[in-house]
Amino acid sequence: MFKKIRVIIFSLIFLSFLLSLGNAKANMTLAGAYLESTQNDDGSWGTNPSTIYFETTEAIKALRLLGRTGSAYQKKGG
Repeated sequence: MFKKIRVIIFSLIFLSFLLSLGNAKANMTLAGAYLESTQNDDGSWGTNPSTIYFETTEAIKALRLLGRTGSAYQKKGG
Protein backbone atom coordinates (compact mmCIF):
# COMPACT_ATOMS: atom_id res chain seq x y z
CA MET A 1 0.00 0.00 0.00
CA PHE A 2 2.76 2.47 0.97
CA LYS A 3 4.67 1.66 -2.23
CA LYS A 4 1.57 2.41 -4.30
CA ILE A 5 1.19 5.82 -2.62
CA ARG A 6 4.86 6.63 -3.30
CA VAL A 7 4.39 5.77 -6.98
CA ILE A 8 1.30 7.99 -7.19
CA ILE A 9 3.09 10.89 -5.47
CA PHE A 10 6.13 10.49 -7.72
CA SER A 11 3.87 10.42 -10.78
CA LEU A 12 2.12 13.62 -9.71
CA ILE A 13 5.43 15.40 -9.11
CA PHE A 14 6.74 14.26 -12.49
CA LEU A 15 3.53 15.38 -14.22
CA SER A 16 3.82 18.80 -12.52
CA PHE A 17 7.38 19.07 -13.78
CA LEU A 18 6.33 18.24 -17.34
CA LEU A 19 3.52 20.80 -17.22
CA SER A 20 5.90 23.48 -15.97
CA LEU A 21 8.16 22.82 -18.97
CA GLY A 22 5.24 23.59 -21.27
CA ASN A 23 4.64 26.90 -19.50
CA ALA A 24 8.32 27.76 -19.69
CA LYS A 25 8.32 27.18 -23.44
CA ALA A 26 5.27 29.42 -23.86
CA ASN A 27 6.92 32.13 -21.76
CA MET A 28 10.12 31.88 -23.81
CA THR A 29 8.09 32.31 -27.00
CA LEU A 30 6.41 35.41 -25.56
CA ALA A 31 9.76 36.84 -24.42
CA GLY A 32 11.26 36.39 -27.89
CA ALA A 33 8.25 37.97 -29.56
CA TYR A 34 8.45 40.93 -27.17
CA LEU A 35 12.15 41.46 -27.87
CA GLU A 36 11.54 41.37 -31.61
CA SER A 37 8.66 43.85 -31.28
CA THR A 38 10.82 46.40 -29.41
CA GLN A 39 13.63 46.48 -31.97
CA ASN A 40 14.43 49.92 -33.40
CA ASP A 41 14.21 50.59 -37.15
CA ASP A 42 18.00 50.68 -37.40
CA GLY A 43 18.27 47.14 -35.95
CA SER A 44 19.29 48.19 -32.43
CA TRP A 45 17.46 48.01 -29.10
CA GLY A 46 17.07 50.76 -26.52
CA THR A 47 16.63 54.52 -26.59
CA ASN A 48 19.46 55.92 -24.47
CA PRO A 49 22.56 56.57 -26.60
CA SER A 50 24.84 55.74 -23.68
CA THR A 51 23.35 52.25 -23.21
CA ILE A 52 22.11 51.32 -26.69
CA TYR A 53 25.18 49.19 -27.48
CA PHE A 54 24.79 47.21 -24.26
CA GLU A 55 21.01 46.80 -24.70
CA THR A 56 21.44 45.65 -28.29
CA THR A 57 24.13 43.16 -27.31
CA GLU A 58 21.97 41.69 -24.56
CA ALA A 59 18.90 41.51 -26.80
CA ILE A 60 20.88 39.64 -29.46
CA LYS A 61 22.26 37.24 -26.85
CA ALA A 62 18.74 36.58 -25.56
CA LEU A 63 17.36 35.98 -29.04
CA ARG A 64 20.18 33.54 -29.77
CA LEU A 65 19.53 31.65 -26.52
CA LEU A 66 15.83 31.49 -27.39
CA GLY A 67 16.66 30.10 -30.81
CA ARG A 68 15.12 33.09 -32.57
CA THR A 69 17.83 33.84 -35.11
CA GLY A 70 15.55 35.01 -37.90
CA SER A 71 15.04 38.48 -39.35
CA ALA A 72 15.24 40.52 -36.11
CA TYR A 73 18.44 38.75 -35.07
CA GLN A 74 20.06 39.36 -38.45
CA LYS A 75 18.72 42.87 -39.13
CA LYS A 76 21.42 45.40 -39.95
CA GLY A 77 21.18 49.11 -39.39
CA GLY A 78 20.63 51.37 -42.28
